[in-house]
Amino acid sequence: MARGPMLSFAKRRFSRPDEPRVQKLKPKLRTRAPREGSLEAVEREYVERVIKTCATLRAAARRLGIDVSTLWRMRQRWGLG
Repeated sequence: MARGPMLSFAKRRFSRPDEPRVQKLKPKLRTRAPREGSLEAVEREYVERVIKTCATLRAAARRLGIDVSTLWRMRQRWGLG
């Protein structure tokens, strides 16, 4: 016997007629939104701390796991000079 028909048969779900149907509930959405900018603020603090502890921007980028050009753009966007 070929495997294809056997596998497709196993995917079917049989139910009894007297069995109540169960509806899948959608997950509840959060009623309050998280504070805006909080993740960016934490990221900025961490990047500032790493820049202060490293001797060069290349070393700071290596420690952050990002490219030097990405770190440079972050500094420009946040005005870290």
